[in-house]
Amino acid sequence: MSQLYTFWVDESGAVTVDWVVLTGAMAGVGLTAAAVMNTAVVDLASDFADIYAAQGIGLGGGSDDDLQARSDAWGSANRVTNGSFETIEGLINAGWGLYSADGRIDGWDTLSENGPELIASGYNGIIGTDGDWMLDLEGSAGNVTIGQTIPDAVDGEVYRLTLDAADAVGTNEIQVIWGGNVVQTIRPSVGVMSNYTIDMVGGAGDGSNTVLISGLGIEDNEGAYIDNVSVARVETPDAD
Repeated sequence: MSQLYTFWVDESGAVTVDWVVLTGAMAGVGLTAAAVMNTAVVDLASDFADIYAAQGIGLGGGSDDDLQARSDAWGSANRVTNGSFETIEGLINAGWGLYSADGRIDGWDTLSENGPELIASGYNGIIGTDGDWMLDLEGSAGNVTIGQTIPDAVDGEVYRLTLDAADAVGTNEIQVIWGGNVVQTIRPSVGVMSNYTIDMVGGAGDGSNTVLISGLGIEDNEGAYIDNVSVARVETPDAD
């Protein structure tokens, strides 16, 4: 009987039992929390996917070819904002066209005393090539310079500027400046829009990757007209 009593009151091994019980309980709580968090994360990811899909933004990895295609698509995209001068909110209608009270057109910096003016397609018989408006590179009165810094341009890569231009009177020129250096002077065709192309190297000149377009010529209130300005990376084929 004394041996049974001694066994009954002996607490050796109790700590081990307690730790086993506590560890089991903690593991159970952890598994339950992980299951709840997993469900929440999956639901959140699904919500984001729905939001992006509604905005036309694709998610997911895809093959290497798919990823390269996405990269190429961004690389060849037009990096100029409002290159066709169709964003006209806030501009003032003067009858002959539009102008800005502060001398600025959306997306463009003005680097001349005179602010740019927009004229309707068909003005002086010249038809714009993309939308309803063209930009006149001579304000009232004086030549105009506008510019933009090209986002994400990479040093050493080639970028192609294209623009459509015309001259109603035959006395105007257009100067294109990249990184502070004149890269081309254009004598626009008279009476009709023509397309002009200029290749530029990222980081050239002062490294600003800023393109300026300036009107030159007699300041007679009749400047060169431009439309459909774009800058995109030139895709170069891989060497064999």
